[in-house]
Amino acid sequence: MKVAVIGLGYVGKPLVKACLRSNREVVGIDINPQVIQDIAKEFEVESRFKASSDYSDIFDSQVIVICVPTPLNLMGHPDLSLLENAIELVAQHCQSGALVIVESTSFIGSLRKLVAPKLFQSGKSLKCGVAPERIDPGNSSWSLENTTRVVSGIDQMSTDLVYSFYAEICQDVRVVQTPEIAEASKLFENTFRLVNIALTMEIGQLLAQENVNIFEVIDSASTKPFGFMPFYPSLAIGGHCIPIDPAYLNSSFAHAGLSSTLIEDSLRINDNRMNYVTNRLEKLKLISRDSKIQILGLGYKRNSSDIRESGSLRLLNHLRSCGYKTCWYDPKVLAIENQNSSMLDYGADIWIIGNWMDEFQTIDFSSFKGSLAAFSRIDVARDYTIIN
Repeated sequence: MKVAVIGLGYVGKPLVKACLRSNREVVGIDINPQVIQDIAKEFEVESRFKASSDYSDIFDSQVIVICVPTPLNLMGHPDLSLLENAIELVAQHCQSGALVIVESTSFIGSLRKLVAPKLFQSGKSLKCGVAPERIDPGNSSWSLENTTRVVSGIDQMSTDLVYSFYAEICQDVRVVQTPEIAEASKLFENTFRLVNIALTMEIGQLLAQENVNIFEVIDSASTKPFGFMPFYPSLAIGGHCIPIDPAYLNSSFAHAGLSSTLIEDSLRINDNRMNYVTNRLEKLKLISRDSKIQILGLGYKRNSSDIRESGSLRLLNHLRSCGYKTCWYDPKVLAIENQNSSMLDYGADIWIIGNWMDEFQTIDFSSFKGSLAAFSRIDVARDYTIIN
């Protein structure tokens, strides 16, 4: 069986590896020349893999999996342009009888209302289904193989084919009755996290006024063996899913003539986080206009070089927009927007740890004379201020 993977980012690349491990021939498609160059070099000794930007290379693929990004536009609304373009090109170049699977996140009903109509316009006999991605970059415990995959198809034959495909690369595949259930489950699971993390942020702001440590409160509440699940505040909710997926769920509400004030409020709390954090730093007199401020860790989460929707990067830009002079240090993110990571500055007035990295264990925090602030628990043996 030959598999085509459309989009070779954090979702598509692990899928390529999984398919190769199951002895399948794979062609990877991406419109970014640099991505093609990098992945071709990485897999140069793998004769069963080809990286290409030419959709005609998918012609003889029996299974085509679409893993392109579905971000938000500048207005914060779903941007499906990459997905729509990929569907149209797949329909144009695939062979009749192929199975097309969408892993990209989209609104509820997207397979039935958007994907299938575009595919079937080609006049080819195609099968299609959904299997929303559940990749957590950098997670060493949960991978594509051991994370349960939820799948469904446009009809029973499509469902059976989607199940068979993933059953060979995933340990647990759950078939649900309709594509809408699979699509909604992806949006719901990440919206669930957004709402609960936003709740801890808001409660943390209250507790900060009372000089109460939010993490100790969460630890205490977690002793209850039922009815409670711990979520933790951070600088801001970042990454490829939690800040994005709720907007797609909101779009489904809007299409149905409904609204969710809970989701909207949670997004608002996250969006307003930079104003709160800056005001808090000023109130605690940790920063002033003359301060030398260095932010440590630009990734959106612990031990990550991924800066998508990163709270650390947002804080860096926000402080600069407010007139503060800032620099940043990150051993994994060496350059962004034509700026380079600075050296670790022990002469700074304050270090703000946006997201912790294991590499920071080598930093001599005891020698740092300035203030130290963080937005989550950090692994240092000295006092620091939790900004919540």
